[in-house]
Amino acid sequence: MKVAVKAVLSVIALLLMAGCCERRADEYNNEVVLAYAGVHSRGDGVMCFEWEDPQTPEIRDVLVLSSGGILQVYRLEGRAATQYYFPTDRDYRRDTSGKEDYAAFLAFRQLPNILKPDSILPRVSGEHPIVAIIDMHTLAPDHLTPSPNVLVWDDWWKVRKWVGVTNDVPPVIATYYQYYIQTTALPENQRSYLSYLRAVPLLTKEELDKEKDTPIIDVEKARYHAQRAIYKPYVLFPIPEKKSPFPAVRKYTPGDKFKVKFQDEYFLIETFAGGKEK
Repeated sequence: MKVAVKAVLSVIALLLMAGCCERRADEYNNEVVLAYAGVHSRGDGVMCFEWEDPQTPEIRDVLVLSSGGILQVYRLEGRAATQYYFPTDRDYRRDTSGKEDYAAFLAFRQLPNILKPDSILPRVSGEHPIVAIIDMHTLAPDHLTPSPNVLVWDDWWKVRKWVGVTNDVPPVIATYYQYYIQTTALPENQRSYLSYLRAVPLLTKEELDKEKDTPIIDVEKARYHAQRAIYKPYVLFPIPEKKSPFPAVRKYTPGDKFKVKFQDEYFLIETFAGGKEK
């Protein structure tokens, strides 16, 4: 009799373990999370291009290149995300060994960093499309002294940001941008999910004040991909499961946004409605 009871209990334990593993797998079964897994290291970094036409300010087109082979193109339309492209082939380097990429990076380093207190803010006209370029890299332990044109944020990230009209973008950077748009926004790379989220650093007092009424949540109580998003700013994480990425929030609707405190600074976690899941 005891043997039979032990056998039944063993079966129940295995079923419970299988259920937990399945739930855990659901949370991890995310293309971006899988691409991200194992690449959070000293070399973390991201470069984001955000393009906006003053005639349609609710629409923003975004290109993100991040360490770990994450390359994305997507459009934000208010609180919805559309035209989402994410190639699963992580080798997106050019045939020219990245010479053009390096030239674009050097050109970007020469542009004024609007986050620096002594930086002269560009004159942005309401007649031309506007481009914001943000470059964020982690500070490696052996490179604790950043270059003069860099802002150190949260004692961890070194950040550059430039904003200007498209006509003022240096040609080498414009070529760099167009190359990745054209090679990423292909039919075979298009994805569609029910909802998405991304983490955006609140880099200035003005940005933080703008979100003063946005509720604060404990990111440790969010699901895995919401937690990982703060390590990959601007990367759009799809939410394939049909449940809230924020279990602690009683009422959640795609399009909601939250603040999370990370060490001494704040990130804004934006969520977006999507389309039909593919």
